[in-house]
Amino acid sequence: MDLDLELIDRTVASLHEQEPAFDWVGVYFVDGDMLVLGPFRGEPTEHERIPLGKGVCGAVAATGETEVVPDVLERPGHIVCDLKTRSEVVAPIVREGRVLGPAGRGSRAGDRGERLRPRRRWRHQGRRSARG
Repeated sequence: MDLDLELIDRTVASLHEQEPAFDWVGVYFVDGDMLVLGPFRGEPTEHERIPLGKGVCGAVAATGETEVVPDVLERPGHIVCDLKTRSEVVAPIVREGRVLGPAGRGSRAGDRGERLRPRRRWRHQGRRSARG
């Protein structure tokens, strides 16, 4: 997978800085049947590897569909990465029709579904990373 990790890291940092409601912003990359943690901002997580299809990030990577979770306590199968996170949005990173992994944002404020709703699906095209 040919990815510009510096650009992805800068994008993650920018998203984290732009929206104070999001306490955690990060990216996982698909590696076989696992997701591997990439660049992130926020509290460290012990979930550096997540099985494909498990939790919100794993489900998004498997389906290619964005998930908005206004209350993580009500989402079956949610993997707790930060005990203080109450809501999150996870969107697929797609290049040439293939899901490279999920990008997620988490908030300690619950029931923020409308605020969490992503404006666009994240895409990674060639060596450029853009929301498009």
